[in-house]
Amino acid sequence: MRNSILTARLAVCAAAMSALVGGAVAGCSSDSGTATDPRSVYLSLTLNHHSVALSVIQPYDTVQLVATPRDGFGNPLTGAPAVTYTASDSAVQVTADGKVTAKFPSSLTRVVVTMSVGNVTHADTVMLYVNAGPPDLTDFTLSTADPTDSLKMAAYGFGPVGGDTKQLAVFDDGTMLFIPVSYSVADPKVAIVDARAGLVSEVLPGTTTVYAETYAYGVEHRDSVTFTVTYPISAQVVIQEQTDAHGHKIMIFNPTDIVIQAYGNIQWYNSSRTMAADVVFDDPDVALESTVFPSGTGNIDAWTVDTTDFITIFFTSLKSRQFVTPGTYHYHSAQYGSTGSFTVKP
Repeated sequence: MRNSILTARLAVCAAAMSALVGGAVAGCSSDSGTATDPRSVYLSLTLNHHSVALSVIQPYDTVQLVATPRDGFGNPLTGAPAVTYTASDSAVQVTADGKVTAKFPSSLTRVVVTMSVGNVTHADTVMLYVNAGPPDLTDFTLSTADPTDSLKMAAYGFGPVGGDTKQLAVFDDGTMLFIPVSYSVADPKVAIVDARAGLVSEVLPGTTTVYAETYAYGVEHRDSVTFTVTYPISAQVVIQEQTDAHGHKIMIFNPTDIVIQAYGNIQWYNSSRTMAADVVFDDPDVALESTVFPSGTGNIDAWTVDTTDFITIFFTSLKSRQFVTPGTYHYHSAQYGSTGSFTVKP
């Protein structure tokens, strides 16, 4: 019964949206009761440009904006309601059909396009820079803001070394440009980028391409760089109290399986303030002196946390080791039988 009601409601919504967009969407449900995919009736509004540089000098003073209504698949929709263009200030003038003309110099001006469907308003924005003089862009090169910085980032670990970020910028023959630029990334599972600011943040190990583009003085400019996100150089395992099936207090490792890159460090954190923790490696020779928290080599003998004050708690709760040889390794607690493993990537 509930499925029948849901199907009927979807059909009504789809039919209403189809009418709003001038019949761009086919029938909402078939005789068999199969509802139209909701994505086919979802509306969005996208501009052909999102970052533009103009000059007050003709013919570099104009740009034609085109706003396209789209469904949830990204397909253009015809017959949608009219759109409205609005400029944020008098630096530019915009006509009803989206033609923008530069009037005064401006470091940042916005033009917003809106379209209302029922009680929902869809919008998109273009950022504009207006130059007081003639076009001054001869090159468009994407790089890190510090050109000597690498295009590698370490995936987020735990402990003293956190996730990595890189600031991007565009250059004209080595000089940093201060014009609107739109940034995007090919694979957001590897890294994400702020579409306006160009700050790249790692997500997971892998390789992806980051793009920068702008429409400047009548020419579309586009460049890209490839980022590699490596495995974490630092990770942390929390050793925490737990009650087993027999009601006994034990200590377990969390997480039980982690990945770091070669020459990375792992910190084992004793979260208990009363119980001792220990770490026994199947191959103690691979556990080297840590470069982060030096605390010996090989197995980690049972230790408890000194709770005298915050500083002693911090320094006595952690034991760390460095691992340089790629491979998968196992360890356990001689006291509690808990187990864990880690993989060192080249």
